[in-house]
Amino acid sequence: METAFESGLRFTEVSDIDQLNELAERWMRYYNATQIHSRHGLTRYQAWNKIKAEQLILPPPAEYCRELAISTPKEAKVSPDLEIRFGGRYYSVKDIRGVLVGQKLLVAKNPWETDGARVATYDADGNEIWQAVPQIEFDEMGFRADAAVIGAEYKGRIDTVAQQHAKELDKLAMGADTLEEAAAKRKGKAVPFNGEIDPYKHQEDTLAARNTLYLPKQGTQMEYNRMEVAEQVLSKVEMAKLLKPRIEAAGGDWKQAVRMLQTAYPQGIEASRLDEAFDKLMNAGRLKIHRTGSL
Repeated sequence: METAFESGLRFTEVSDIDQLNELAERWMRYYNATQIHSRHGLTRYQAWNKIKAEQLILPPPAEYCRELAISTPKEAKVSPDLEIRFGGRYYSVKDIRGVLVGQKLLVAKNPWETDGARVATYDADGNEIWQAVPQIEFDEMGFRADAAVIGAEYKGRIDTVAQQHAKELDKLAMGADTLEEAAAKRKGKAVPFNGEIDPYKHQEDTLAARNTLYLPKQGTQMEYNRMEVAEQVLSKVEMAKLLKPRIEAAGGDWKQAVRMLQTAYPQGIEASRLDEAFDKLMNAGRLKIHRTGSL
């Protein structure tokens, strides 16, 4: 530019900036069309014509660029589906390293993509890095365009960092190499950490360090409504119904037993003493026992 164009201006009278721009543009076309580049051996126009459509990235429309100039980044909260809402659209942040559900991310428009968005992330040194996030497309019925088709495929959500750590801790606790092995051990009631951790060790250490004996305190008996439960009393008729089968099964004289019961228990007897009454009849010798063979 300095040697091939500006040096010629000494021999030309330039009246205004428009004339200068016209001369500069004509020189640019001439230079790019005729001068061979030392790196590839072609003119710059010849090399430019070899570019492919996918390699030529066009800038956004002028209106969008003006919006970028006056727009400011905003915070967006990460949903349980690892999505954010920004500018009335939804974007997936599942590929953002270390993203957490409920986390607030700083989001801005993407200057290289209309309706695109970028999220502020940070590297190990704390440097701010803007990462592009894809927009989530929806069909005319409001379903996600990339959603799994029921009965045809399955798409699981990517685990967050917290979920990944939880799975690693699960394998560590169960002494397993895989999640399946950890689940099998847990189903088999295996003790975590192979029983090497005593969950009550801190209690034992605290009590031993304090070495304190607590004496029982004297208290006052609380008043309460105590229900008196009366035991069932069997009448002579009820006693007869219960004792007759037992006496006859033992080979006794039921008529003699009835007379004794009427004399000994005119008011009946408590249900818990029924066996006592039976034994009394036998011990008194008034109950005739017929032994026919061994008992």
